[in-house]
Amino acid sequence: MRNTKITINKTNLLYNLEIIRNKAKNKKIIALIKSNAYGHGQIEIANILKNEDIFAFGIAYVDEAYILRNNNISNKLLIVVPITNNDIEDVVKLDLTPTIESLDVLVNLNEVAKKYCKIINFHLFINTGMNRDGADEDGLNLICENINNLNNVKLEAVMSHFSKSDDLDYSNKQIKHFTYLTDKYRLNNIPKHISNSGGVFFLDNKNMDFVRPGISIYGIDPFNNELLKDLKPVLELKTTIKNIIEVKKGDYIGYSFKYKAEKDMKIAILPLGYGDGYSYLLSNNARCIINDAYCNIISSICMDLIICDITEINASIGDDVILIGKSENIEITINEIAERVNTIPYEISTSLKSKIPRIVI
Repeated sequence: MRNTKITINKTNLLYNLEIIRNKAKNKKIIALIKSNAYGHGQIEIANILKNEDIFAFGIAYVDEAYILRNNNISNKLLIVVPITNNDIEDVVKLDLTPTIESLDVLVNLNEVAKKYCKIINFHLFINTGMNRDGADEDGLNLICENINNLNNVKLEAVMSHFSKSDDLDYSNKQIKHFTYLTDKYRLNNIPKHISNSGGVFFLDNKNMDFVRPGISIYGIDPFNNELLKDLKPVLELKTTIKNIIEVKKGDYIGYSFKYKAEKDMKIAILPLGYGDGYSYLLSNNARCIINDAYCNIISSICMDLIICDITEINASIGDDVILIGKSENIEITINEIAERVNTIPYEISTSLKSKIPRIVI
């Protein structure tokens, strides 16, 4: 059995949550745990946060709700991606809180809720400039004209989403448009939310009732901004050395002649690879930590194995290896890995496969 695992630091998670609460001036929190809690483990994170005065957990799709309900997570679940007609039966059966962007879906939701003798709360999603989700003004007008005739659905909140929350000019224009629409359609007394992680830290949420932090809960700063400097990483990716091999100068190492030894070398074989979500683009382009020293990852990342150079350090089979995380004196962050493969930190954490055990510490 391999020793590859992801550790989840409960103390750091709760510390980040408290920072967010303070920054949001104690607005109610919708904690996003979609995409397997940004790769951190949806069930593990939900179990830590379920008694932490969270208004709701934010998920993307109904299938995530089934996973949570089947694991005894009874908290309120908000589906932040607007639902379609195909989702309605599941939403009503599981007592989920959907987001709605069209009258057609809302009418159908009302009919199914009536069939089951239920009243379903929903959040009305308004498009304020991202142009991906939400009702435009014509659609909003239709919903508002008809909502009083629908007795088995209840408008719980109005929401929107920032296109680029660290662009203060554009985000403030979105807030202004959001306020204009909610005033025009007499929604100003309905609870509101628009702020994701960036909105929590960069913008004034005084006229909002909820905030929707996602990646910041997990201690990841996608903005490299001083305002998020106090967040603490929650996830570490670790394994152990599976084997050690001595290689002669001039020998090729790994697949496709990606690496040729320029000297006699000692290499370590690590039991994880791109099949676990560790990007192939990190071939000859990353490092790990062994015994508080950086070691270069060399040659191709394989589906199930990684090779690293341990020529200059003392290491043995079974020694711990950190791929993401911190040793006594040095660290490898998710941001570092994202920069190496020219992507965003969200992709790095969410790519880590669920087959890797998540261990809460």
